[in-house]
Amino acid sequence: MLSKKISLLFIFLSTIYISYGQSKSKPKEVMGSDCRPIIAELQDKRNTSLLLNYFTSKNETCRILAVQAFGSVQDTFALPALIQRLNTDNSIVVRTMAAFSLGQYRKSSLCSDLMKAYTNEKASVVKRSLLEAIGKCATAEALPFFESVEIGNTDIEIGQGYAKGVFFAARKNFKSDACLEKISKMAFATKDPFMLYTESVLMRTKNKLPGPLPLSKRPIDGKACYDSLKQYASAYQKVKWLENYLPSNAVYDSMAFSKEGHFFTSYCVEQSLANGVANSSFLKRCLESKNLSFIAMAVEKIQKDSAWEANGVDLIYLKKLQSRITMPQDYEAWVEIEKAVCQLEHRKYQYIVPEFNHPIDWKYAKKLQAIEKVQIVTTKGTMVMSCYVNEAPGSVVNFLKLVDQGYYNKKYFHRMVLDFVVQGGCPRGDGWGALNWTQRSEFSSVLNYKKGSVGLASAGKDSEGVQFFITHGFTPSLDGRYTIFGEITQGLDIIDLLQIGDMIISIQRIQ
Repeated sequence: MLSKKISLLFIFLSTIYISYGQSKSKPKEVMGSDCRPIIAELQDKRNTSLLLNYFTSKNETCRILAVQAFGSVQDTFALPALIQRLNTDNSIVVRTMAAFSLGQYRKSSLCSDLMKAYTNEKASVVKRSLLEAIGKCATAEALPFFESVEIGNTDIEIGQGYAKGVFFAARKNFKSDACLEKISKMAFATKDPFMLYTESVLMRTKNKLPGPLPLSKRPIDGKACYDSLKQYASAYQKVKWLENYLPSNAVYDSMAFSKEGHFFTSYCVEQSLANGVANSSFLKRCLESKNLSFIAMAVEKIQKDSAWEANGVDLIYLKKLQSRITMPQDYEAWVEIEKAVCQLEHRKYQYIVPEFNHPIDWKYAKKLQAIEKVQIVTTKGTMVMSCYVNEAPGSVVNFLKLVDQGYYNKKYFHRMVLDFVVQGGCPRGDGWGALNWTQRSEFSSVLNYKKGSVGLASAGKDSEGVQFFITHGFTPSLDGRYTIFGEITQGLDIIDLLQIGDMIISIQRIQ
């Protein structure tokens, strides 16, 4: 780990090296020093060639950081070199990071290499990382492999890796009763929270148990609906009231274009479009509204129903919509339109990573401790969050700069999914807002989602911005897909109290 302060000397070195090192065939060896800032910069810029040069560094720390970087970079050009590090490096930590990074690619073609590496590996910590990676890259071959793996019922470290591997394999529909039985035995013997959680999830999947039953709703006519909504002050309160009733589409359609705030109007559009075939005149109003959430949801609905001709939407129209979008600020809306374009052009949609547009502010970073703390004051109580600079330097820097500017003060939590996450920080207040930049994903091999983990919302890899979420418990499905940059270390009970419409009164730095 980095010492108490990020070294100004090596921030300076990183700046010089990045500026002039592009033409060098080999990087300058960083001996007896912390190469973290240099490699973090290369990772942020997705500079595969220079990162690969550090794979053979004599400095173990440099090799560790460079190999781990590909868990975020995920350039397929690096795969042969990562496999070589996994099989030949004399450092247990380097091999662990290689297993982590290979798993991040989630490529089925890697499954056999990972299983072979597991057979040859002796170190428990590497084997744990390999089990998780095998699950992420699982093929049908993975099931007999997991069934044959021998693990002591009290070996928590290997047990957690095994449970996670089986969890990821099951998500790819590779399931086995024998694997579930093995996890059940380990969970019973160890009482480990994660293994107990995994057993519960896998058992639920096996038995196809239904989720919570929806609350009974009552129909309500337009006049009664409007009269009742007048008594509520905020858009969030109005939505909460509406959720208890079944207004007609006509009611939702009319309320969608009211002046009740983005959260309320976006909810009304969403409900209207979810109820059967959408009215063409309503869809047209959405498309012509200049409201990004309306446009994105309308395009998604037309695409889902293949109702192009009925709504006068064609390829030319969609591309005009795309050309009017502000990038990268409205990237999420652009993605929805791009999916529709792909359908009309009869080609498979492939996620396009936003262009690099927001480098790490190293001048700001050099002032930070390895762990920075902030106080989050909400309408339900106060929490303290630890921000992990070493694990996610770019994400922490961007977050703290926003905190310093008072950006998050008076923002709202706009999303809450029971037993999953609560999310806030959107400038619009409905989850469709962003500032005019995106940042790179920073996936950690050390941090995993559990109760109180703080991550960044995104529309896909390398598209993170200002919205953050806090998890209610273990959420391994998010591991390696959403940046974790902090953790609630005080006030954990507040997380369970937060609801849609609760305000972030302030977020401030504390010592």
